[in-house]
Amino acid sequence: MHVKYTALVAHLKQHPGTWAKVRTTDTEAGAWAAAHQIKNGRRAAFRPPKEFESYTDGCVVMARYIGHTPALASPVATNYCTSCGAHNPGPEVP
Repeated sequence: MHVKYTALVAHLKQHPGTWAKVRTTDTEAGAWAAAHQIKNGRRAAFRPPKEFESYTDGCVVMARYIGHTPALASPVATNYCTSCGAHNPGPEVP
């Protein structure tokens, strides 16, 4: 596991369904690529594939751990804690 993401991944696994900021990239294309790699397990820390969801908000990459559970609600908010990156998207979207 990449040392850079060890603490973040541990936090996400302890709080399934909670969104956290993974990183900020220089470009939106870079953010999209990182989010895609997280979803598909191309980044070692975020394996196995499909156990993490991710999305981008401009150049910001957000992710959450879902494990083997069905997909949770899509993100509806973009606010997150600046100290730990935790994000609560609010109520589930039907």
